[in-house]
Amino acid sequence: MTAEQQEHPSAGEPKMKSIVRGLIGGMLAGAILVGLAWGGYAALRYTRHRLSRALHEPLKRIVLTHAPGWLSAAILDKLAQEAVNFTVFNSKHPEYGARLRDPLDGGILKIIAQHYMDHQSSGENAWIKSIVYVRRAWLPRQQIIEIDAEYRRPAALLITQGKGYLLSASGVRLPGTYLPVDFERLEWLPWLVHTHVSAVGRGERISSPAVEAGLSLVKLLRPEPWHAQVREIDLSNIGGVVSKTDPEIVLTTRDGHEVLWGMPPGQEGFYEVPAARKLMMLSEVNRLYGSIDAGQAYVDVRGDQVLVPRRDRNQPVGAAEQATQ
Repeated sequence: MTAEQQEHPSAGEPKMKSIVRGLIGGMLAGAILVGLAWGGYAALRYTRHRLSRALHEPLKRIVLTHAPGWLSAAILDKLAQEAVNFTVFNSKHPEYGARLRDPLDGGILKIIAQHYMDHQSSGENAWIKSIVYVRRAWLPRQQIIEIDAEYRRPAALLITQGKGYLLSASGVRLPGTYLPVDFERLEWLPWLVHTHVSAVGRGERISSPAVEAGLSLVKLLRPEPWHAQVREIDLSNIGGVVSKTDPEIVLTTRDGHEVLWGMPPGQEGFYEVPAARKLMMLSEVNRLYGSIDAGQAYVDVRGDQVLVPRRDRNQPVGAAEQATQ
């Protein structure tokens, strides 16, 4: 090798050194990434272990929080048991039990919430209108699952084919089937009768003009201080299927008298006074006589004036005449 060659090394040597340095740097970076990944995994395992030891005592119970007072403890217990059966005793998804006990698994909580909404016909689930949240909570030496929900409230009792079914304000059938012997203890609800509909499954919405008209009237009457005087809402003539001249809706009071209401709210047209006018007339009758039926066999509020049965000649002047004035 000449002196000139020694002073001027080949151009390939710097390139080779650059490649070697790149390889060494890549190996170091890879080692660092592997170390970080392993450290993260180890930290996750440690966190899970510490939670399991310090916080995650055995799962004790599932509770429904902020439940309304009118919903019985027995129903709430069944709703909680639904979540237990779905997770701990689920033969199709045996892994759900372990996931429920894992304090870092939030996905199983979403699965529980969706289960209630997807299986409204199961058990008592139809009482739940929507799920607000499902979350974990820790008490001393135990973990619990809290379920907060919005609940459907009974609005009326649908009586059809000799049985009674609770309905929500939107027409969803709530759990439970009631026999005539049970009706009296449900007298705090208005009864929808003669609807010509068959019962549907729990959690399903009843699609019927008669039921829809009845529930619309229930909603209208509810704010009135005298609404509890109404026991039955007879819907047999909705749409004039029985008679075009008879009232489509007839109310029966607890005294067994009738209020000839007429068309469903909002459908009066030119033939009857608006529903608001009917409410005003019934309120005035109630103020004068202490009841919306004025103690008469019937009260007709379809026209501009309240009509009652014509007074018998031997009957003293009283409610029958005064109610029409």
